[in-house]
Amino acid sequence: MSAQALMLNPASPNKETWKKDRPTASYHPCLWKDHFLTHSSEFLKSDATAQQEYEQLKQEVRRMLNDTSSDRLKKLHLIDAVQLLGVDYHFEREIDDELERISRDGAIDSDLYSVALWFRLLRQQGINVPSEVFKKFQDENGKFKAELADNVLGMLNLYEAAHLGLPGEDILDEAIAFTTSKLESISTQVSPQLAEQITRALNRPIRKNFPRLEARHYISLYSRGDHFKSSNGALLRFAKIDFNMLQTFHQKELRSITEWWKKLDFTTKLPFARDRLVECYFWIMDIYFEPKYAVARIFLTKVLILTSVMDDIFDNYGTYDELKLLTKCIERWDISVIDQLPDYMKLFYQALLDIYSEIEKQVAKEGRSYAVHYAKESMKGVAKAYLVESKWREEGYIAPLEEYMKNGHFSSTYPMLITNSYVGKCYLHALYPLCYTLVHSPLLPLLSLNSKGTQPSLSFFLLSFLLPAVNRLHQIHLPPQLHPHPNHLQPHFPLIHHGQFHGHKA
Repeated sequence: MSAQALMLNPASPNKETWKKDRPTASYHPCLWKDHFLTHSSEFLKSDATAQQEYEQLKQEVRRMLNDTSSDRLKKLHLIDAVQLLGVDYHFEREIDDELERISRDGAIDSDLYSVALWFRLLRQQGINVPSEVFKKFQDENGKFKAELADNVLGMLNLYEAAHLGLPGEDILDEAIAFTTSKLESISTQVSPQLAEQITRALNRPIRKNFPRLEARHYISLYSRGDHFKSSNGALLRFAKIDFNMLQTFHQKELRSITEWWKKLDFTTKLPFARDRLVECYFWIMDIYFEPKYAVARIFLTKVLILTSVMDDIFDNYGTYDELKLLTKCIERWDISVIDQLPDYMKLFYQALLDIYSEIEKQVAKEGRSYAVHYAKESMKGVAKAYLVESKWREEGYIAPLEEYMKNGHFSSTYPMLITNSYVGKCYLHALYPLCYTLVHSPLLPLLSLNSKGTQPSLSFFLLSFLLPAVNRLHQIHLPPQLHPHPNHLQPHFPLIHHGQFHGHKA
């Protein structure tokens, strides 16, 4: 169909007419409305005295991490606490140096809790320590010893450690099965606090959880003295202040993104599209939450929001002929072709090109404008994959599993999001094309399962282990890209008060 024919119905849809003769779906309205435009954090801007205390506490934690007189196990407990309390991003170099030193000293020959902690912390850091360290806890038949169930914290640590396994590490698969069974059976026989930890871990282990939610949870545990072998007042106070400061920082970002979204006015002009700004931001915070990644985080949130809109255009409103035209325009990536599109598509197309032009200007100052090319190409791949699915729907075609998975590798948006996630990071340099090539390679097994749909594929382990390892080369911590993500975000977590925490003395 020609562009002229497509323009016979060029107007943007309104709430009364948008469903007529269109594939439609109904979504619940945005729950947040203008919350982040009007919300003001209770955590006021720190005065000079408070800022001085914050810096002093940070230096005290750094001193503890650099203390060479501490034995390995004590240092592992400290690093574990620093990471779970969510302040490890301040001490990346110190933690990396300490874990490298600890790994050179070999495995810890100790109880289950300590060995599992050693294994988990080193594996999280990208250090490939052997899973054979757990053989000492098995009997002559290769089964984990039944008496291990008496060490509940040890079982919890083994359970968490086993989720850092690689394909072929059967002992870790057995560890997950063993600990899951035992923890489920003893959860009703322990204290309520310990039962809560067991339930939370079985629902979602540390490896698969959201860093900021984990920090909030573990600050509560640390305040009560639960889970941790020891506690430190300076570390706890620093974690509470840092959590509140960082939350205020994120709320300001949400306000800025909300203002951008309101100016687009897609809620009125494109009523068929989902309004999920806060949920998208929450998702991107799982990739990087640190203040230094503000530019990258805001950009990637906008990319995800517009990807959601594009998904709804393909699924909920556009005709197949319109979708072919939109895909061609995205492949062209040229504002001069915008007049070929129906009016409602023009709104989206203009917004899409604008956010990439904006980030291109920012990264050009650092001599990295080349990175935006790869980001655009990955977005084009999403549009083409969406069009394939639209063609299947138009023709009533049911794709075989292999064909569906091949296209789904790109329509899942993970290759695009991973590629775009690096645009705002200033350290990647020449590794950027390599990462783009890896995540877009058709040679990779597709999505997160192998051809039998049973075991994690090479693609999953590439994303979960290789890319974080690349980050380690630059002393940057990148959380796993394939975490499950919470569906809901509370508008404001309760502030953590320095003198008192949920009724418990700090």
